Amino acid sequence: MLASFGIAYGSLAFAAASIWSLPCDVAPTPDFVASISGIQNFASNLAGIVITTFTGLMLALTKGAFTIPLVVAGSFCFLGAFNYLVIVGKIEPLQIPGAQPLDVAASQGVGGDVSATGFAFRGHRRDSKPPASQLEASVSAVVTGSPGGDGD
Repeated sequence: MLASFGIAYGSLAFAAASIWSLPCDVAPTPDFVASISGIQNFASNLAGIVITTFTGLMLALTKGAFTIPLVVAGSFCFLGAFNYLVIVGKIEPLQIPGAQPLDVAASQGVGGDVSATGFAFRGHRRDSKPPASQLEASVSAVVTGSPGGDGD
């Protein structure tokens, strides 16, 4: 029994490294890593609240039997593994229309003045500010999830 716990915890630690590195892989710029990590942490904590409440409810209804909570938790584990293996495609940074990630912009000598969204806009030198229309379009694209900007 103790060996099973050790294997389970070791597997959890192995998986946690991959899960916590995911925000770095999908963030369009380094400025968004903390926000994406926060959203991921919120979802994880919400799942912890729901499963704990569910387990307590099932224990009360079944007079102490852990069968239903364990089957449900195991099912969600298999569902999560299925999602990562089959549904989730190639992991790549999110794109925001009309903007370049800072590392690309810096390598091209563009966009030294970074907008409020953390992006440098195409075609603007380090000594100029991005036009308000491009900034508004990028912020709108982030908030609404719809494409905007200059159509790049």
